[in-house]
Amino acid sequence: MDERLKELKREYEQALPVSFTQKDRERILEKINKKQGKITPPAIFPKALTALFYAATFFIGFYFIHEQFFPAEPGKEEKRAQSSLEESGQAKYTLLTEEDDLFLTFDPETLQPGDQVGSFTVESISEKDGKETIVFVTGENGNGEIHGDLYSEQNQFWFIPDKKSLSDFPIAAEDIGKKLFFTFSGEVQERLKNEFDQLQAGSVAYAEWRSDKKIKIFPNYALRVAEIRYERDPDRPTVILGVHPNADPGGGNGPDGRTYHTSIELDGKLKNIYHQYAQTLDDRLLDGLKPVDVFKLYIHAMGSGDKNVQYALLIKDEKYGGVPDQETYFSDPEGVTAENEKKFYDDLKSVSSFTEKYLSDEEAVIGFSAQGRDFAFRICIDPDSKVWKVPPMAMQ
Repeated sequence: MDERLKELKREYEQALPVSFTQKDRERILEKINKKQGKITPPAIFPKALTALFYAATFFIGFYFIHEQFFPAEPGKEEKRAQSSLEESGQAKYTLLTEEDDLFLTFDPETLQPGDQVGSFTVESISEKDGKETIVFVTGENGNGEIHGDLYSEQNQFWFIPDKKSLSDFPIAAEDIGKKLFFTFSGEVQERLKNEFDQLQAGSVAYAEWRSDKKIKIFPNYALRVAEIRYERDPDRPTVILGVHPNADPGGGNGPDGRTYHTSIELDGKLKNIYHQYAQTLDDRLLDGLKPVDVFKLYIHAMGSGDKNVQYALLIKDEKYGGVPDQETYFSDPEGVTAENEKKFYDDLKSVSSFTEKYLSDEEAVIGFSAQGRDFAFRICIDPDSKVWKVPPMAMQ
């Protein structure tokens, strides 16, 4: 048995040598030399990613540090916002919706020349190149008054009216829910440009007109429209506004002011608002009114001796000096003030025109002549209700 085991061991050692011979050394050395002769390419891609990561981190960090310690120059954000506005085109169209529930609509399919729509009369209906144009006109005095924001780009003007001022304005029923483009006839375009070119330095409108803005905006602009060319279009209906030849586009006084040929007495619309306001004193009823409208309401209350309405129309914010309680404010033991106010109101009934001039977006002055002298009556935006109201010591 032992002899058999010894024999098997000899066979195993011969088949699998366990010693490290010279031949083995030479074979291993040869493999090492071959390995060193090969050039292993560097790991470029992972290193590039690492460099890109560090570069991005640096620039992001630099941007935030720059914005924090070196803010954008004044007006830069305004230019960005205006650029966005220009690209979107949102400043060119007026979207009227059923929810507004304000408009005097007409059916173009049944409309005939001579029909009356609000304060406008249908003068003609014509068709050219497959598009129908309806021409509306007002009386010779051009009483179709609307107000809103006037826009200009490269001396071309368009208008975005305040929706409430369109309550007596003809709107096609088919255009509710569409974007309308309100613009001007060629004659009015030229007259508007001339008006703005002749503005005197120092006014709000002058600064805007002379600015480098691509689109210039003139808020609270009033127009007395004498003619409307209503162009029907399924995609973009257009309303071209014309102004009576004897009336200036701004109502008589140019871009910074306008003249209203009207009486101090309230018309039907303002009379209705006055009655509702007297019952509720709800400032929301004043939303959308112009300074001259609020002036009329206040003067009417003064002439009627309605101290509740007078006091409610006053701005009580400390920004304008504040006002005491109602009893103290109207203290008039001998009734002299009330008598003088009643006489002043009666004298104003003979005044046939009032000017409205904006000193800023938050302040306007109503000018008129009475009792042999010129008056100026201030109207300002109430900081609380954000509507036009009367500051203390308004009469100047």
